[in-house]
Amino acid sequence: MTDDKRHQVWGDDPEERDASDALADFEATDRGKQERWHDRRSIYPIKVVGKFIGRNAKRVAVTIAGFGLILVGVALLVLPGPGWVVIFLGLAVLATEYVWAQRLLNKAKAQAIKAKDLALGKKQQRAQKKEARRAERDAKRGAPTAKPTTQDRPSTSPNEAAEG
Repeated sequence: MTDDKRHQVWGDDPEERDASDALADFEATDRGKQERWHDRRSIYPIKVVGKFIGRNAKRVAVTIAGFGLILVGVALLVLPGPGWVVIFLGLAVLATEYVWAQRLLNKAKAQAIKAKDLALGKKQQRAQKKEARRAERDAKRGAPTAKPTTQDRPSTSPNEAAEG
């Protein structure tokens, strides 16, 4: 797979950086001066790696935290706890840095909305069927479909009979 095609598919490859600028900064020291231990040429690779980690520390931290949450969520699927919630939380953390995680989270949200609509649709259908059965039963008995109000009921207490 070519680099352009990989970038189009995944969309999260960092752009390559030229390391010559970083090395030029380290080599610009004056050779005539006494070199300190951390300015020696043998330390340059360690400094370059340190700068790289410093620039990418957020991405590394997000990756570790996101996959950690996903692993905890998978464990909570078997153990008592909110497994799916923790998995979706891990995906949300990963989606802050990775395009593939954002796409996966959007698909999961769409599936959750479909499941909610399906469940609520079935619940509404059951309620409608129940109401239809109730109306049919009341029609067979000859009972009114609406419940009587206090004005429709005859008074049964002696106080109400004396007042009326």
